Amino acid sequence: MNEKIEAKLAALRQAYTEHLPEKIKEISQLWGDVKLNFNKDNFYEFHRAVHSLAGSAGTYGYSQLSQACRDLDVYLQQLRDYSTLNAIQQSEIAHLVECIKDTWPQVESIPIELVMPEKIISKLIFYLGAKKDKFHRELHENLMHLGYELILFQTCEALRKEMEQQLPGVIMLDEHYLDEQGLIDFLDKRPSQISLLCLATKNNLDIRLKAIRAGVSFFIQKPIEIFHLTNQLVQLCDLATREDYRILILDDSETLATYYSLVLEEANMNVRSITSPYELMHELQDFKPNLLLLDLYLPECTGFDIAKIIRQEESYVSLPIIFISTENDRIKQLSILNSCGADDFLTKPVLPQNLISAVKSRAQRSALLNSYIALDSLTKLLNHTYILKQLSFEILRAQRFNQPIAVAMIDLDYFKQINDQYGHPVGDLVLKKMADMFLSRVRKTDFVGRYGGEEFAIIFPNTTPEMALKLCLELCKKVAKNDFYIGGYGFNITLSIGIAHYPIFKTTEDLVAAADRALYKAKVNGRNRVEIEAAK
Repeated sequence: MNEKIEAKLAALRQAYTEHLPEKIKEISQLWGDVKLNFNKDNFYEFHRAVHSLAGSAGTYGYSQLSQACRDLDVYLQQLRDYSTLNAIQQSEIAHLVECIKDTWPQVESIPIELVMPEKIISKLIFYLGAKKDKFHRELHENLMHLGYELILFQTCEALRKEMEQQLPGVIMLDEHYLDEQGLIDFLDKRPSQISLLCLATKNNLDIRLKAIRAGVSFFIQKPIEIFHLTNQLVQLCDLATREDYRILILDDSETLATYYSLVLEEANMNVRSITSPYELMHELQDFKPNLLLLDLYLPECTGFDIAKIIRQEESYVSLPIIFISTENDRIKQLSILNSCGADDFLTKPVLPQNLISAVKSRAQRSALLNSYIALDSLTKLLNHTYILKQLSFEILRAQRFNQPIAVAMIDLDYFKQINDQYGHPVGDLVLKKMADMFLSRVRKTDFVGRYGGEEFAIIFPNTTPEMALKLCLELCKKVAKNDFYIGGYGFNITLSIGIAHYPIFKTTEDLVAAADRALYKAKVNGRNRVEIEAAK
């Protein structure tokens, strides 16, 4: 575990321990208030304090205290609609409150140290295949030109030894290796984000079942279209090494929210936590999370209600939602999930590695599904529809914060000649290579999309025309100086770029049209240049 994170978690636990007597005393006092003056508000505050301690105590190692609070929590839930408490009910509550006092300060466990996933090498692919042949050579060449390394193994033992030294983003194997049970058992221990892809000559139920039981994530039948396989491997490799999942946490307990944040940040996730549901819609718009971790019982409402509200918003229909709660009735959990469209349920206390695994697997799966919807299948850039949606969103943000936006429309000069002379498969690799170059040259805050054909679009948020011009001129020079060697052919490419900016052009349609006019000027004025549409 990272020493800084470990120190922070230890400090959190120490602070929690120091405040525990106050929390237990508060529960006792709130129960006294309920006995003296029973009303909905008093009862709610009392129940709220018990429920909160039931959730947090187990996380910090006080499992008996957590269970005692849980017993009282369950009993209080049965009394929520009562207008008064009889003597038997008061006696039972008093007994359960005393049980809570009696468990302190017993500690049965401490938070489990994180078992972090092994480091996966970016852009590395292992192929367990029979021999080096034309298929292997073509695949190796295609991947190499895109910056990916393909290593061929002809024995299971060779693959095992290499994986002891380094881990790939994807493992690909031929179908007959599915019968190697020793290998399958070994691969079953790989980090979950490494995809296993099977190449097979058959496509019947028996072979598909064998593949699924061996942990195969993707199945491709021979004969294989080499360019399709190249794109598939690149996409899976990128997903495996992705570490920037944005996770939003809503939990009314700041102590728990901070704990979950530290655990997930240690797993290289980008985390933001809030404690009030009133902050949620703003954070969804601003942070754009890949997953929401949601407490089921909140002060103002339930996580169940929040999930239903989120699912009413078209933009968040596919957002993964994981509930986290002391609720351990599986039937009730499934009923809640089915009723509000949430995806999973974690029961407090949650072991750190279980939290990481559940969150990462859901976020990764969601990213893969969304990529099919939002990304261009060839270049993996935003597609035409989504780059325009993103531009509309950035305009709204710019209006709110009074910031400029620049939009660049980019066209590959004489690209048709490449397709005509070398064929469309080579042209496709050129487009993929250009997409990678664009992504490597822009800032993390920028958005790149394939607008159509050989035309691309870049959105530069909070960027003046002068800044955008500088960035685009550098991009033009970089591409023009680059020698392309793809599919055995060598050639050069230049770009024509047109720029328009907000607030001179205030709508999505006006910005795109203005950038297109500037692009046309760049073409007319000799290509391999950048033009700005400065006025309407």
